[in-house]
Amino acid sequence: MDKTPLSSLLRTARSLHTQAEFTAALAAAGVVVTPQALSAWERGLSVPDPAHWPQLAGVCGLTVGEIADAVVEQRRRAARLRGGP
Repeated sequence: MDKTPLSSLLRTARSLHTQAEFTAALAAAGVVVTPQALSAWERGLSVPDPAHWPQLAGVCGLTVGEIADAVVEQRRRAARLRGGP
């Protein structure tokens, strides 16, 4: 089964909103994030702090487990791109 990296899940969730709406929804859920940070998450350059995963999951319509699995997959893919296992 092919797993989805977090960046793909976030891009899909955000496609339902404008960046401003998505950022506002995150802020309303208690996750204050800059547009630059959100962009880095979506591009797979960084991941949100685990403390924010429950709120992020709620805004994206995911479970915390799905967020965790996606973060693991994103890190696995990044390691492969760097030549790791």
